[in-house]
Amino acid sequence: MKLRRKLAVAAGALFTLSFFLPAFGELSGVACFGFCWNILTHYGQEHDLSLGGWLYYSGFVLANALFVALLVAILCPAAPTALRRWMSALATLQVISWFFVNLVARWNGDRFNVEIGYFLWLLAYLLLFAAHSVPERAEGHAPGGGELPLGS
Repeated sequence: MKLRRKLAVAAGALFTLSFFLPAFGELSGVACFGFCWNILTHYGQEHDLSLGGWLYYSGFVLANALFVALLVAILCPAAPTALRRWMSALATLQVISWFFVNLVARWNGDRFNVEIGYFLWLLAYLLLFAAHSVPERAEGHAPGGGELPLGS
């Protein structure tokens, strides 16, 4: 199996697993997704977030949808594009931002509530970005571009 596909399969497995583990405090990844989905679909109704807060939390729902689309795209035979790589990078930055938001809160005296599910979720995004970034060499060619000797 090619490296790109191996990275994608590992990313998909970690992404799925992260939803069933504690991600923030006592909330599982599924519960966190539900929280963000509720914010996305009920702007101004059940919470008092500003437009910026609504966009931030809704961005996690978009990042998850983008993850699934990019995972399917990497498994298709079409060559990866720079657009896919940039979308993967942006989704990864959205997910990394949650760590820094909570790190700043910790410095201000709050409890650090980020759990193992979040870190697996983040690792899945990093692996997906790597899968979209790694150059794929043609079959029968050495990494430097030369031909592989027969029997290799």
